[in-house]
Amino acid sequence: MSFKPKYTDFDSAPMAFYNFIKYAIWVGIVIGIIQVIGSIGMFTGQPLPDSLIIMGVIGIIIDIAVIVCEIIAAIGLKNMEWSGVKAYYLSFIISIVGAIILMCYGGFAFGIDLVLDPEILGQLIGNAVVFVLVKIYFDKRKLLFSPNSVNIDGDLYADFSPASIPDRITESEELGDVEETSDDIASN
Repeated sequence: MSFKPKYTDFDSAPMAFYNFIKYAIWVGIVIGIIQVIGSIGMFTGQPLPDSLIIMGVIGIIIDIAVIVCEIIAAIGLKNMEWSGVKAYYLSFIISIVGAIILMCYGGFAFGIDLVLDPEILGQLIGNAVVFVLVKIYFDKRKLLFSPNSVNIDGDLYADFSPASIPDRITESEELGDVEETSDDIASN
């Protein structure tokens, strides 16, 4: 799922959501850290069944992975780097896959009730919907976050390399002045 980049400069691109996200992501990081601390606190005190301990450890690993991705994303988004956007995407993907793993393991260990647990199901659906919306938003602004982007004959190319230029006949080639193609130029 990819969308054609639409915005090529900051003046014409609506960036309110980006301006919100680059600061709000830090709130998510703090909440994630608090959640990990709370999950670790679950292991203190009373003895727990092995299946619940395994589920808790899986949840902690997923939360830590999401926090790391969000930190990388926050730094990358602040610097307007496409790697920050990719890390932000990855945090959603890890959260979605983690919810599926928790649902499957919980269903196996505790029965069908945990598969339909509203908290895990809500996390799964909510992250999937937000991921799609975030992907659409940033894909339309990809050229703003990719410094190697160029506009060639009205076509926008992100992550530009000479090999990505399609073969085309230039005006000078039509006149017979030049025999080289874009592949010849790229190899020089």
